Amino acid sequence: MERRSFLNRMSLAGAAAVAAKPMQRAFSQPTHPNVLFIFIEDLNDWLGVMGHPDAITPNLDAFAQTGVLFTNAHCSGPACNPSRTGMFTSLKCSTTGVYYNGEDWRSRLPNNYKTMPDEFIDAGYYNVGSGKFYHPPFIDSQPWHEVFRGLPSPHLLNGGDPYPPYHPWIGQDQQLNDNTDFLWGPNDSPMNSFQDEARSDFINDRLLGGMPEPFFSFLGTRATHYPAVPPRKFIQQYNLETLSLPPYTPVDLSDIPQAGLDLIQSGLFDSILEHKNWRKAVAAYLGAVSFVDNTVGKVLDALDSSGYADNTMVVISADHGFHLGEKRHWRKWTLWEESTHVPMMIRVPGMTTPGGVCHEPVSLLDIMPTFVDICNLAEQPFMEGISLRPQLEDPSTPRTVPALTTHGAGNHAIRDKRWRYIRYADGSEELYDHDADENEWNNVADETQYESIKADLAQWMPDDIQQGG
Repeated sequence: MERRSFLNRMSLAGAAAVAAKPMQRAFSQPTHPNVLFIFIEDLNDWLGVMGHPDAITPNLDAFAQTGVLFTNAHCSGPACNPSRTGMFTSLKCSTTGVYYNGEDWRSRLPNNYKTMPDEFIDAGYYNVGSGKFYHPPFIDSQPWHEVFRGLPSPHLLNGGDPYPPYHPWIGQDQQLNDNTDFLWGPNDSPMNSFQDEARSDFINDRLLGGMPEPFFSFLGTRATHYPAVPPRKFIQQYNLETLSLPPYTPVDLSDIPQAGLDLIQSGLFDSILEHKNWRKAVAAYLGAVSFVDNTVGKVLDALDSSGYADNTMVVISADHGFHLGEKRHWRKWTLWEESTHVPMMIRVPGMTTPGGVCHEPVSLLDIMPTFVDICNLAEQPFMEGISLRPQLEDPSTPRTVPALTTHGAGNHAIRDKRWRYIRYADGSEELYDHDADENEWNNVADETQYESIKADLAQWMPDDIQQGG
């Protein structure tokens, strides 16, 4: 079944949705509900509930059907630092000038601007954070009552999960050292040595042990970030012989302007093909996705057992997507669907109806305004996202503002319900009709009949473009 058909069918499946566990006490929406926010690193839309034919993600699939699943959610920047900066501030990349991972967001905010954790602190919330929040080294550790970053790293790679002792699935002609993260494979290290296990246990212990209310609890997972070395059992669920490969055609790149081609890391994909490792790399990524799903399931079980579930808003999303061969590219850092599209699912007791599916374009910039709206936080005057409350109350509520993703000054993608319009700093363009071209294989930007479509979408391109530094 094609992904779009699957998602359209999901929008009609409310009556058959998996119901939330029974509430433990009668609920009336509080002025300041608790919040559990799970933010997953490098997770694309490879979930069962989002139509991937092979993904084994029972916990995320079940949770999505207890609230509202947003099928058309996008990051504000396809890299960790700009995406997380935008999510925690509701400010566009073109406003802060944070376009890449090496820019310090802390010096780019308006005077006295409050980030999301600051907002919760000021409203009297008890803030508990575990895992990755902002992109290191630009970390803000002030607005937390309790913080757990992770286990001591057994090596110097970002993330800190242990190396498997042997890498039979790599095959690339490169030395494995502390500066190499382009590797994957099954890991036989003890479960308690994985960062996500320790980080989620920290949250679970606080949920089950009791916390002051209202609380804001944030969990940042990392297993889907390279190196993709999840526990062996999660990779072994996937059959290499029958595994679906990402959609790819060699002629896809013939109509992409040079500015787009410059973003493609074709050498990584070519090396994977040369060593006949495409299926193994895909299986390892899916294994990491299943490992994250298992982690999320434990946290949701802890919430359900804690007595807090009936007055806790739960948000699950990811910082950006991930290519695994589409457009001959590997990883993120592009303005195409694979890099910008993220899962997003939200449950608000007393507000959301199980089985809700929203196909409207939304952004990670919208999360902070949604918290401000529902949790009654102080309004920040410069927020550029829009509260999702109308779609949480009724997923069919239309939105007039499309999703914006920026990668470098002057390079922007606009995504509405049907179209993706990309315009680069040099003026070159791409336009894709998702009704007819789900894989973005046919760039129709030069066809005259679409000039009005481009003009309508171009009005959402940001005017204030600052240079990052």
